[in-house]
Amino acid sequence: MFLKLKPSKIFLLALVPTLFISQPSFSQAKQIDNEQTKLITEDGNKIGFQKPSIASKNSYSILSLNSDLNTDVHKDEELLKETISINPSQSNSTINIPFNIGDDERIILGKDENGKADGAAAIYNEKDDTIGIISTPTIEDENKLEISSVSLKDKNTLQLKLESKDVNNTEVNNLSVALAATYYSTYFSSGKWITRDGVVSLSLTHKPYLFGGTTNERSLKRSDSWNKVKAVHSGNSKWKNTSGLYDQYACHLGTIGSRKNPYNLEPARPDVSYAETLRYACNVPIK
Repeated sequence: MFLKLKPSKIFLLALVPTLFISQPSFSQAKQIDNEQTKLITEDGNKIGFQKPSIASKNSYSILSLNSDLNTDVHKDEELLKETISINPSQSNSTINIPFNIGDDERIILGKDENGKADGAAAIYNEKDDTIGIISTPTIEDENKLEISSVSLKDKNTLQLKLESKDVNNTEVNNLSVALAATYYSTYFSSGKWITRDGVVSLSLTHKPYLFGGTTNERSLKRSDSWNKVKAVHSGNSKWKNTSGLYDQYACHLGTIGSRKNPYNLEPARPDVSYAETLRYACNVPIK
């Protein structure tokens, strides 16, 4: 015997599977817990990503059935890259991106001359040495979603505020951030003392990583790479005039950039101001 249902009940039952099938699932966030998603720092510690989460939603954000963030972490040469899928219901929210760092390590945001942070940051150890660089987070389609502000939630967590730029958007947008454990070899393929025309020079052959990223990111790399140059070469008897060498280095980075390789830094050049170093195209005349 078949159970007879009223037409209205048959209609409601027919809708039930449709409602569940039509909702996209974003709940399968990958766990970030294996050795392939870790980097080894100069001091032998491991750094990496932890699972990101939604901290809060703006009042005008559509309530999602599941607030998990879909993530993918993979190594790309010397970088660790995390991609976070942001579905439309998560477009107006604040998300936390935590990093796996040591108890005595901390993240410091880079800031421009106006004090604005864009997410680029350096990781410091307990000795105040830089051991890693976090790239500025980027959005795949900036016409539909933007990062309106960046802050630090705590010593190991970036907090990003997302805002939708397209209220009619129905597509997933990807947010990406890269992490590097930085060494001397991250920035330079070689560094050696040479003599040119009777003048002693430190000749540094640089790598492309030194020049990538936003203004804040490049500033962090300039400081980090210079500290590594000092750590490797300052013990040599030819190393003199640290302030003047730095001005030459910063001048090369800020002007000719990647168009000249190698950089040749001469301790014999006078230690003048950075502005004067610029005025002489990074090569203050030797008296």
